[in-house]
Amino acid sequence: MLQPTVAAETGGGVTIDFSPLLGDECTALSLSRSGNLALLTGGRTLALVDMHRPEGPLLAKVANAVQRKVRETQFSFGSEGLCAVAADELVELVEWVPDGRLCSLADMRRHTRGIEDLSWHEQSTDMLATW
Repeated sequence: MLQPTVAAETGGGVTIDFSPLLGDECTALSLSRSGNLALLTGGRTLALVDMHRPEGPLLAKVANAVQRKVRETQFSFGSEGLCAVAADELVELVEWVPDGRLCSLADMRRHTRGIEDLSWHEQSTDMLATW
């Protein structure tokens, strides 16, 4: 399995190159509320990265549940593994479970145009705005 590589270490920070995982088509990135998880999307692939070991093995790599090019993704403030994934006029609510599986919880298909932005409410964590 292809893994990310450390591209540079500067000023205490580390730059990780994820192109071996997703090719040159990384379309969206989201960090979980704790900063422990990163969800990267590329083409029709979703990859879950442990940010404590970003150069280590992936927590999960699966085919995109929405089967379309992802434009935006965002983790919920209320749940570490809950994430909204937007592609074209569709938003899919997915959850990463500890064994690395991606579970589809619901989808929202009534949008009349392509979704450009997602925003979870910080206090009412079950509320999601799309635009």
